[in-house]
Amino acid sequence: QQKKADAQVKAEKEKAKAVAAKKNEAEKEKIALEKKAAQKNKEAEQAAEAKQKAKIQEKNTKLAEQRQKEQKAQEKKEADQKVAAKKAAVAEKEKEAAIKAEEKAKAAIQQKKLKQAEENERALAKEAAK
Repeated sequence: QQKKADAQVKAEKEKAKAVAAKKNEAEKEKIALEKKAAQKNKEAEQAAEAKQKAKIQEKNTKLAEQRQKEQKAQEKKEADQKVAAKKAAVAEKEKEAAIKAEEKAKAAIQQKKLKQAEENERALAKEAAK
Protein backbone atom coordinates (compact mmCIF):
# COMPACT_ATOMS: atom_id res chain seq x y z
CA GLN A 1 0.00 0.00 0.00
CA GLN A 2 2.83 2.39 0.95
CA LYS A 3 4.70 1.63 -2.25
CA LYS A 4 1.60 2.45 -4.23
CA ALA A 5 1.17 5.75 -2.34
CA ASP A 6 4.86 6.59 -2.79
CA ALA A 7 4.60 5.82 -6.48
CA GLN A 8 1.46 7.94 -6.74
CA VAL A 9 3.18 10.85 -4.88
CA LYS A 10 6.21 10.44 -7.10
CA ALA A 11 4.01 10.42 -10.24
CA GLU A 12 2.16 13.49 -9.02
CA LYS A 13 5.48 15.23 -8.33
CA GLU A 14 6.70 14.30 -11.83
CA LYS A 15 3.42 15.52 -13.28
CA ALA A 16 3.67 18.80 -11.31
CA LYS A 17 7.27 19.15 -12.49
CA ALA A 18 6.22 18.62 -16.13
CA VAL A 19 3.36 21.11 -15.75
CA ALA A 20 5.74 23.63 -14.17
CA ALA A 21 8.25 23.07 -16.98
CA LYS A 22 5.49 23.56 -19.57
CA LYS A 23 4.33 26.70 -17.79
CA ASN A 24 7.91 27.94 -17.64
CA GLU A 25 8.40 27.18 -21.35
CA ALA A 26 5.12 28.94 -22.23
CA GLU A 27 6.18 31.96 -20.16
CA LYS A 28 9.54 32.03 -21.94
CA GLU A 29 7.80 31.87 -25.35
CA LYS A 30 5.41 34.62 -24.28
CA ILE A 31 8.33 36.83 -23.22
CA ALA A 32 10.18 36.08 -26.48
CA LEU A 33 7.06 36.96 -28.50
CA GLU A 34 6.59 40.17 -26.52
CA LYS A 35 10.23 41.09 -27.13
CA LYS A 36 9.81 40.36 -30.84
CA ALA A 37 6.64 42.49 -30.96
CA ALA A 38 8.37 45.30 -29.09
CA GLN A 39 11.32 45.10 -31.52
CA LYS A 40 8.95 45.18 -34.52
CA ASN A 41 7.13 48.17 -33.03
CA LYS A 42 10.44 49.92 -32.47
CA GLU A 43 11.51 49.19 -36.06
CA ALA A 44 8.15 50.41 -37.38
CA GLU A 45 8.49 53.60 -35.33
CA GLN A 46 12.04 54.12 -36.65
CA ALA A 47 10.87 53.52 -40.21
CA ALA A 48 8.00 55.99 -39.77
CA GLU A 49 10.43 58.50 -38.26
CA ALA A 50 12.87 58.04 -41.14
CA LYS A 51 10.02 58.42 -43.63
CA GLN A 52 8.89 61.62 -41.89
CA LYS A 53 12.46 62.97 -41.88
CA ALA A 54 12.81 62.16 -45.57
CA LYS A 55 9.52 63.95 -46.26
CA ILE A 56 10.68 67.01 -44.35
CA GLN A 57 14.06 66.91 -46.10
CA GLU A 58 12.34 66.71 -49.50
CA LYS A 59 10.07 69.62 -48.57
CA ASN A 60 13.07 71.67 -47.42
CA THR A 61 14.94 70.84 -50.62
CA LYS A 62 11.96 71.96 -52.73
CA LEU A 63 11.67 75.16 -50.72
CA ALA A 64 15.38 75.85 -51.13
CA GLU A 65 15.15 75.23 -54.88
CA GLN A 66 12.13 77.53 -55.09
CA ARG A 67 13.96 80.26 -53.16
CA GLN A 68 16.96 79.83 -55.45
CA LYS A 69 14.74 80.14 -58.55
CA GLU A 70 13.10 83.25 -57.14
CA GLN A 71 16.49 84.75 -56.26
CA LYS A 72 17.82 84.07 -59.77
CA ALA A 73 14.69 85.59 -61.28
CA GLN A 74 15.09 88.65 -59.04
CA GLU A 75 18.77 88.98 -59.97
CA LYS A 76 17.91 88.70 -63.68
CA LYS A 77 15.18 91.29 -63.29
CA GLU A 78 17.60 93.66 -61.54
CA ALA A 79 20.26 93.07 -64.21
CA ASP A 80 17.69 93.72 -66.95
CA GLN A 81 16.62 96.90 -65.17
CA LYS A 82 20.26 98.04 -64.97
CA VAL A 83 20.73 97.40 -68.69
CA ALA A 84 17.51 99.26 -69.48
CA ALA A 85 18.58 102.16 -67.27
CA LYS A 86 21.99 102.31 -68.98
CA LYS A 87 20.33 102.24 -72.41
CA ALA A 88 17.96 104.99 -71.33
CA ALA A 89 20.88 107.05 -70.03
CA VAL A 90 22.78 106.59 -73.29
CA ALA A 91 19.68 107.51 -75.29
CA GLU A 92 19.19 110.59 -73.11
CA LYS A 93 22.83 111.66 -73.62
CA GLU A 94 22.50 111.12 -77.38
CA LYS A 95 19.31 113.18 -77.39
CA GLU A 96 21.03 115.98 -75.46
CA ALA A 97 24.01 115.85 -77.84
CA ALA A 98 21.65 116.04 -80.83
CA ILE A 99 19.83 119.00 -79.30
CA LYS A 100 23.15 120.78 -78.62
CA ALA A 101 24.33 120.08 -82.19
CA GLU A 102 21.05 121.42 -83.54
CA GLU A 103 21.34 124.52 -81.38
CA LYS A 104 24.95 125.00 -82.55
CA ALA A 105 23.89 124.63 -86.18
CA LYS A 106 21.05 127.14 -85.65
CA ALA A 107 23.50 129.53 -83.99
CA ALA A 108 25.93 129.14 -86.90
CA ILE A 109 23.12 129.80 -89.41
CA GLN A 110 22.04 132.80 -87.37
CA GLN A 111 25.64 134.04 -87.31
CA LYS A 112 25.91 133.62 -91.10
CA LYS A 113 22.64 135.51 -91.59
CA LEU A 114 23.89 138.27 -89.33
CA LYS A 115 27.19 138.50 -91.26
CA GLN A 116 25.31 138.50 -94.54
CA ALA A 117 23.04 141.26 -93.30
CA GLU A 118 26.05 143.31 -92.18
CA GLU A 119 27.74 142.80 -95.57
CA ASN A 120 24.56 143.81 -97.36
CA GLU A 121 24.32 146.89 -95.16
CA ARG A 122 27.92 147.85 -95.99
CA ALA A 123 27.36 147.22 -99.67
CA LEU A 124 24.25 149.42 -99.53
CA ALA A 125 26.20 152.07 -97.66
CA LYS A 126 28.96 151.90 -100.26
CA GLU A 127 26.36 152.17 -103.02
CA ALA A 128 24.75 155.10 -101.29
CA ALA A 129 28.11 156.79 -100.82
CA LYS A 130 28.81 156.65 -104.55
